[in-house]
Amino acid sequence: PGGMRLIDVPLDMSFAEAILAEYRLVTRVMEGHDFYEGVRAVLIDKDNRPAWSPATLAALDELERTGGRFGLQTMCEGGGQANVTIIERL
Repeated sequence: PGGMRLIDVPLDMSFAEAILAEYRLVTRVMEGHDFYEGVRAVLIDKDNRPAWSPATLAALDELERTGGRFGLQTMCEGGGQANVTIIERL
């Protein structure tokens, strides 16, 4: 059966550990379609209508179907702000 969990980041990280974790996360986010789609929707076309891929947490179904373990769900909030959820199939 599928499931998901959020990756927990410890609050007692050193500055170097936090920068490395941030770099790894940002690098991973930029591998996908949604980061660029959010930039297009907010900064380039300014239509504020991103076409996310996938559009919902149906990513869990896709991970289950393909046997994948990790997925990213991103959401652009405008003004240079975004959220990302790392999904792990358990």
